[in-house]
Amino acid sequence: MAAVEQLGEAEKLKAEGNRQHQEGNYKKALGAYHKVFCFINGLVPPPANQDLVSLSSNQIPPEKVNEVRRLKETTRLNMAACYLKLGEHQKCVDACNQALELGQNPKAYFRRAQAYLELRNFSAASSDLDRADALGDAASATSATAPLRKALRQAQRGGDGAEKKR
Repeated sequence: MAAVEQLGEAEKLKAEGNRQHQEGNYKKALGAYHKVFCFINGLVPPPANQDLVSLSSNQIPPEKVNEVRRLKETTRLNMAACYLKLGEHQKCVDACNQALELGQNPKAYFRRAQAYLELRNFSAASSDLDRADALGDAASATSATAPLRKALRQAQRGGDGAEKKR
């Protein structure tokens, strides 16, 4: 299967995962999201000197490179949302870390902050909320993070003062 066909199949699986997520079937959504990577993990960017080399079947066409990166990033973010819903907070952190390896994203920081709050890693949650605010546009970032900041303050006051170690 050529890279473009693999990318098409991956997009279909992501759409299926999104549908399952909207219906509240988080485990099925995760299954679809994991399959996305079965199709795109073996794809490689084109060589720098593409004029001299024809594309092999697993090479991403130059015009699709950003599309593949974005697909990886959004799929990881969607997986993080599922993990939050399922209460699998460390897996959420891991998925956000993988998304952040692909680029700075306020949503990744926000979801990771939610997971850190549940894991009682308050300093990491606060730091991620700061990053989410810094990267997002001011109005939407502040309105999104304000309730989580309030929950963080309450957890810090109500806790025993010691953070849970990872």
